[in-house]
Amino acid sequence: IDAANDKLREMQDEAREAENRLAALDARKLRAQGDTLAADLLEKQNDLTNDLVDATDRLNEAKAAGNRELIAQYEEEIRKLKEVYALEVENLKAKEKASTDTTSSTSSTTTTLSSGSGGISTGKTHRLELIGVNGRTLTATTDTDPTGFLDELERAQRSAA
Repeated sequence: IDAANDKLREMQDEAREAENRLAALDARKLRAQGDTLAADLLEKQNDLTNDLVDATDRLNEAKAAGNRELIAQYEEEIRKLKEVYALEVENLKAKEKASTDTTSSTSSTTTTLSSGSGGISTGKTHRLELIGVNGRTLTATTDTDPTGFLDELERAQRSAA
């Protein structure tokens, strides 16, 4: 009986490893298609499933041994795993929403000629439209290239998220 149980556990472990590999490939595919939120959620779900299977196995062993203290600890672990997972999913969704809502920007360039006491100079005027989380739009014009500013803005947005 013990040998059969060991063989059964071995087969279950192999099946779980195969499921993990498939889930990892699905997440990679989603990420390659540009759907990072779905990929992150799939990875979180896979992590939770693995953690719950491990905790449930330990819980079942504690129940078989009649160890009430361990049973209570493993039940608490399972409850906390689900709680942490729910928070992580909520954070991922909020982060995704913030990154899509925070800042969209467009830039247009107009070439202008200006003449002054120093003669005629050719310059470019850049118009920026920044759309914030709440839908408000900030429009600004500048005669310097806004690429560096936009890069810094995007970097700040990523590090804030």
